[in-house]
Amino acid sequence: MKSIIIPLISQPGIQRDGTPYDSPNYIDGQWVRFYKGKPRKMGGYVLIDRGGLEITNSLYSISQTGNTIDLYYGRPSTIAFANYNQNITSIGTEIDRTPTSNFIPNPNNTWTMDLFSGEDLASDPAPTVQYIIAHAGQNALDISNTVNTTVFWGNAIYPANQTQVLQSIFLSTGTGTDGIDPPYTATTTPLQISGGIVFISPILIGWGNNGTLIWSVPGSIIFPTAAGSMTAINPLYTKVVTNNKIVRVMSARGSNVTALGQNAPSVLIWSLNSLIRANYVTVNAIATFTTQIIQNNISILSANSIIEYNQVFYWVGQNQFFQFTGIVSKLNNEMNQEYFFNTLNYDYRGLIFAFANPRYDELWWCYASGDSIVPDRAVIHNIRYEIWYDTAINRSAAIIPVTSSNPVMADNLSIITKTRNLGPVTSYPIWKHEVKLDKVIDDRSYPIQSFFQTHLIDLFSNNPDNNNMIWVRRIEPDFAQNTAVPSSNMLVSIISLMYPNDQNAITYGPFIIAQNAPFIDNINAQGAIVSLRFESNSAGGFYQAGKTLLNYTIGNERK
Repeated sequence: MKSIIIPLISQPGIQRDGTPYDSPNYIDGQWVRFYKGKPRKMGGYVLIDRGGLEITNSLYSISQTGNTIDLYYGRPSTIAFANYNQNITSIGTEIDRTPTSNFIPNPNNTWTMDLFSGEDLASDPAPTVQYIIAHAGQNALDISNTVNTTVFWGNAIYPANQTQVLQSIFLSTGTGTDGIDPPYTATTTPLQISGGIVFISPILIGWGNNGTLIWSVPGSIIFPTAAGSMTAINPLYTKVVTNNKIVRVMSARGSNVTALGQNAPSVLIWSLNSLIRANYVTVNAIATFTTQIIQNNISILSANSIIEYNQVFYWVGQNQFFQFTGIVSKLNNEMNQEYFFNTLNYDYRGLIFAFANPRYDELWWCYASGDSIVPDRAVIHNIRYEIWYDTAINRSAAIIPVTSSNPVMADNLSIITKTRNLGPVTSYPIWKHEVKLDKVIDDRSYPIQSFFQTHLIDLFSNNPDNNNMIWVRRIEPDFAQNTAVPSSNMLVSIISLMYPNDQNAITYGPFIIAQNAPFIDNINAQGAIVSLRFESNSAGGFYQAGKTLLNYTIGNERK
């Protein structure tokens, strides 16, 4: 019987919502993205730090002189950093900067960190100072938590910071000459908040309970006390902007010129149920924030679910994804939105974290699925192609460090390292992603499984009279692979169903796709509805899919 040849072309993205038979897109995949509309294996990852005895749930990077960076690791009981070169290759061991006072280790601690840059007001002329500002809020499992914890600071300039643990920021009076900067004197009351901190030049901003913002004296990390008080913040440096706890504050870029013509630092404020914009302005010689409610009754699942990319903000709400482009709107997702919310472990929704991967115009949301108590999956939105896909991945935090385009991600699964003095040591590693093709530990490469499955194909959707099965006899692959490793072959399997909801699918294969093989012959797989699954799971494995051809004949009549 005459052969029929068709190109295997599914629509880009992996569709989880709805039914597989109704999907024109790929219906399954792992460790795969889409380039030019075709599947492409994601890059590998390399161990850069064996990590600590606890999961790292916060990452932050600071650029240093000498073309190096400091990468900070926030953990429930510690905060540390390691110095790296521009390629994110470690050139030093971790330095512990955990505060020795006013810090309480807690399994729910989640750190926010930022770099404060200002002038040392005690010097003339005033040199520039840089401080790492860090706060561990007990918000990992409950973003509505109201427990106040201390804000810390320390010298951020390498290598002087190697021997300095972080110190508490104390409220300051205006009566002396020894605060962080004169003419203030530190009290014995540490600055405490429940939310987090951010530096928006020239002020350091904190947030937390009862919708209250607090901020520092411009150009410093001084938080003045109220007149006659050693424990209360000066009301001129606070403002209630909403009636619920503030979850997150982020710099709002773009136009922030006020009606008074002032170029005002501007922030976006997410509370438990609203989104607010605030401008830092001077009114009647008093610096304060003016606010505008952008939208009430808006939800957020996690403080770390917010991504800012190309001046647009994205985040996860209670039952949908949102974006803010000047107005709040739903981020369209008909491919895996229901899948995400149906598989999300809501008890651990506070662990959701997000990051942007600019090289591929991707937004990643990592979350705990099913019964997992740590993030073990990610849904990914590709802005360039306006598609969605997903992958299994165990990570707890991510960052694109300054000077690098490679994501650095913290693992929430431990590895065991053998040491001479201590024996086997269990730790939670730190990886540099989108580098090489495999999982690499100490120059040893381990394969990463990557696969994709096409949409379901039949003969009768386009011709109701053709009630026959597809008899697959040959596959003519079209893949760009890693020719440097000729043994890194691919596999293909044919999944055969008799009916759309058939629970007894038959799998033929897998068949080996050797590099540069013109075809895979003598398959003899038959099904009324078929799909093809292509897989790479060998060291050095890579693929960029092209236009693979399916060679088949008309099979037996479907009964």
